[in-house]
Amino acid sequence: MKPVYIGVTGVKDETTAAYLHSLERKCGIYISQNILCCSGNIQEPHIAGNQNPGAHGLGRVIRAAGLSSVHYHCCSDTRVASGDLGSDILMSEIDQMLSFAGVNPNIIQLNNAWPSPNIFSRIKSYGINVVLQCPKETLTDFYSFEQKISAYADVGIDYCLIDPSGGVGNELTVETAAQVKKYLSLAEKHLPTTRAGFAGGLCAANVAELYRYMDGKYFVCAQGKLKTHKTLDAHKAHDFIFATADVMREINKK
Repeated sequence: MKPVYIGVTGVKDETTAAYLHSLERKCGIYISQNILCCSGNIQEPHIAGNQNPGAHGLGRVIRAAGLSSVHYHCCSDTRVASGDLGSDILMSEIDQMLSFAGVNPNIIQLNNAWPSPNIFSRIKSYGINVVLQCPKETLTDFYSFEQKISAYADVGIDYCLIDPSGGVGNELTVETAAQVKKYLSLAEKHLPTTRAGFAGGLCAANVAELYRYMDGKYFVCAQGKLKTHKTLDAHKAHDFIFATADVMREINKK
């Protein structure tokens, strides 16, 4: 099973990437800097967004981040979750993305609901770790979740992220935290060699309480609560990273 990591999403420039990468040695836990990219970036590679460097800037940020992670969302075709056609469309876009980057990241996370399991095998053939993200539209009920996630049992998924937040900083309530805890246990049941993790409005102020409540050795990702004016705030990211590292060490001692 892969080790836990602390994920920070929305890194878009080399200065922030290099700074966050420098914190890894200090906190002692792998920091996955999650660089956003989508099919729109592939179609217009020179255009950057509030939270992404654009396809032309992707390689520079990946290198500055220590070959970290890319979160890829295919918005050009709604069939990515079904069959070989969707897999071929998505893989073509990922190949274009990697060509623009000129370097392979350590991790690729697919930000689409239930992509074809085949796509993960194809990405892993490049020597890249994969994250199966389970966004809020996949978390409608426990029965259908079990039916869907069991299809990935033989793929060798490295990480599975339970993410009801949608990247907008919606904090977990008592009720939603209990649901996330159940989904984490189901992910571990059906993907026993996969490292599970969670997201949901995490920040320095709340991560310790939520991590203790989940009561497991999970990785975490944060985005929405780490923004200032729609862009990742390096100071908020710093505080989140060290607060998370502290509680992870606490749990690991048990």
